[in-house]
Amino acid sequence: MKNLYIADIKSANSKGKSVGHYFSVAENYTRLFKEYADVFVAGGPVYKDRFANYYALPYDSISSKGKYRNKIATFINACFVLKKIKNSVIVFQCSAVSTVCLALALIKPKSEVYLIQYDTYMLASRMKKLIFNLARKRIKGIICPGSEIGEALQVRQCVVPDYIYCENNKCNEQFEKKYDFGVFGILAYGKGIYEAAEALAKTNFQVKIAGKVANLAEDQEMIVKLKRLCAEHNNIDLEIGYLSDKAYDTYIRETKFIVLNYSDSYALRSSGVILDAIYRKTPVIVRKRKYAEFVKTHNIGFVYDDISDFDFSASLERNQYQIFIDSIDKYLQEQEMHRKRLVNFVLSTELEE
Repeated sequence: MKNLYIADIKSANSKGKSVGHYFSVAENYTRLFKEYADVFVAGGPVYKDRFANYYALPYDSISSKGKYRNKIATFINACFVLKKIKNSVIVFQCSAVSTVCLALALIKPKSEVYLIQYDTYMLASRMKKLIFNLARKRIKGIICPGSEIGEALQVRQCVVPDYIYCENNKCNEQFEKKYDFGVFGILAYGKGIYEAAEALAKTNFQVKIAGKVANLAEDQEMIVKLKRLCAEHNNIDLEIGYLSDKAYDTYIRETKFIVLNYSDSYALRSSGVILDAIYRKTPVIVRKRKYAEFVKTHNIGFVYDDISDFDFSASLERNQYQIFIDSIDKYLQEQEMHRKRLVNFVLSTELEE
């Protein structure tokens, strides 16, 4: 069997916690490939206690440290991976992508290299584009949620969801639906969270908003307004702070619908939260964006243009809700095809899709 390394060279560490969905992706790839490869999770010290199949990288990117220190640490990690890992397959997570490409431009890898990409950010400037073009010939493939990404990058691609459902995702525990609507994950201005809360504050439905606030000034300004709004409306329970995996999982399962009101800045990005919800059999209510097209295609939730015009009352109609649940069951049965496609792409196998 081949060795496969899923690598997070940035390894973001905020007060000892990993921020974002990098752990989830590492766990998902471990499950997806375990029958076909020996899988290792390459990350900084923040990964050490989480994964039995841990492969140590020298550094974390620590939120309390300076920006330049973290950039250097991330670059050292990238070089470490390319130099030390031999005769294997390396899948780089979508973090510090330009740094990965810079390292690839300078160091000839000793393994096959694949990149997970959720957008075309690496082409956002002339410098980033130059770095990517220098690295392109050393990238064997791109794993992405939409064909427009691979086409823009002009690299061989495999189009699959951010996460692929496995039998391991099943949960037999029964959860009472405590909340009608929920917003969970990193609380950022670009996710339209305040506008969603504003629309839900006009209803009598039970709403849960929970997560860690992002670091930009606009995010901090948004959270001040959000706190004020939630304090004035007792139907919204606001919880600010890091969510453990268990809390995140439980909140999604205890909620009837997950609301994602992402703004234009997220128009071409993929959303892991959508899949987190669907894999927990929770329908979604999403703003009309490229990443959300599959919600309408598979009939697993509502897609709207403007949240201020959305009829939340109608969304809770029992028959429609059950239709979404049945559609989610059907969607999850189709995930095996994505798994086989990804395995074939990365390991050059020939599993029948």
